[in-house]
Amino acid sequence: MTVGYRSFLVVDDGENVIEPIVEHVGAWVESMDVSVPTDQAGHYRLDDDDVVVVHETYQSSEIYRWLWDRPRVQRPGAISRLCVTAVEETDGPGWFWVEVELLGEERGVWSARSFFAPVPMFVPPILGDALCRDGRTPMTAIPMWASPDHVPDLMDYLADESRRGPVFIASQGAREISEFQAWADDAMSDIIGLGVMFLLSPHVEQEFNEMVGPKHAVANGAVRTYLPGVNLDHYHDQKRHPMLSVSRIGHSSGREVSHLLGAAQRSRLVWLGVPHEAVEIDRMLREREEKARGRADWIAELERVRAAIMMEPTERESIQAVQIAELRLENAHLRADMDVLADRLEHFERCQEGILKALREAQLAAPLALDGDEGDEGR
Repeated sequence: MTVGYRSFLVVDDGENVIEPIVEHVGAWVESMDVSVPTDQAGHYRLDDDDVVVVHETYQSSEIYRWLWDRPRVQRPGAISRLCVTAVEETDGPGWFWVEVELLGEERGVWSARSFFAPVPMFVPPILGDALCRDGRTPMTAIPMWASPDHVPDLMDYLADESRRGPVFIASQGAREISEFQAWADDAMSDIIGLGVMFLLSPHVEQEFNEMVGPKHAVANGAVRTYLPGVNLDHYHDQKRHPMLSVSRIGHSSGREVSHLLGAAQRSRLVWLGVPHEAVEIDRMLREREEKARGRADWIAELERVRAAIMMEPTERESIQAVQIAELRLENAHLRADMDVLADRLEHFERCQEGILKALREAQLAAPLALDGDEGDEGR
């Protein structure tokens, strides 16, 4: 298995993220004409697939997980596991974790042959409803225009070592606002949940470049990827933050740029892993998933046995019906034989009666014949 998409974001204190997840994952499931609840905990079977829904309180945390597990999928690159996990804390920030696993060989670095999972359709509306952050950097599903007053905040976002994903800074260059906005929307499509994109007008770009200095500046019309913990004072730090050139952008559509940026970040974030507390929650939930799957298998086997038991009387009745039919046919044959024998017996009795009658008549006639013979001899 290989991870094709992983997004781990922090949820602001007191922010409700579970409710938007239930709503938007549910809408996504319904769009596929699948009838599986997202608001009812339990284990569900969809042909060969398993769907597990967990919603419970663990210590001081409210935990939610929606898991779609496809253990029998065989096509390389197909989704084998899609998992959405969220934790809301009563006295601190929660978190929101989406992971998509694909069937295929895991690779250490991204290449054109690597498997690429698109951003799940429910992620953008969830980010629109819940205030999520990557570290201290706000995470949105759409590119954000930076105003001059916003540039100091951008400096804080770039220097933020607690964020996991990149900050993309896109320069408008010579493009019209509407054209640039449409291009940026497309360029954002494959990096939603992985990074955040800020758009700079020529005026804001000038202020931004003056603040970061020439080594970390973004070229006019280009896009620069700033990884976590930008250090403006370190001479070699500039090499950590690659820039997509104007010529490359000019020969690529927004979607192609998005795929290029998103593929690199998928590879990096997969190897980055998730925080320890999320690993512990995941371990606990996986153990429960195995128990739930085992219970579901046991229930399914019980249903099969019960169905077999329910079928036995019918099978016995069928066998008995055949046996009764065979017996009735045999009885009919016996009756026919008996009728033949009865006819023969009646015929025999008639013959016997005739024979006996003839014998009696012969016996009666015999003395008369003897008397006649004696009289002749006397004369």
